[in-house]
Amino acid sequence: SIRLATEFHILLAHMTNSPILVRYVSEVAYRCCLTLSLYSRPHSTECAINEHRAIISALAGGDEARVMELMHHHLDSVASRALVAPAPRRGREFAISPR
Repeated sequence: SIRLATEFHILLAHMTNSPILVRYVSEVAYRCCLTLSLYSRPHSTECAINEHRAIISALAGGDEARVMELMHHHLDSVASRALVAPAPRRGREFAISPR
């Protein structure tokens, strides 16, 4: 699912006919794909599929404001789904003792 999502974002970049944007999105997307594959917590692929469908629908409808709103929400959602819980602290090595 991570690979397919990566390909979706790169395809969107190709649709702009901007080589600079394609290169930038490709570099970022492949790095994110690798990072998510290694470190993200498991999540439902249905979320991303529904988000991608909504983006495509807004694009097809020519609703630029809606596309921007959906993309911002989508990127925020991807980031929150990717967050890995911090490792629990060991011992009290960083505790500050009251004086």
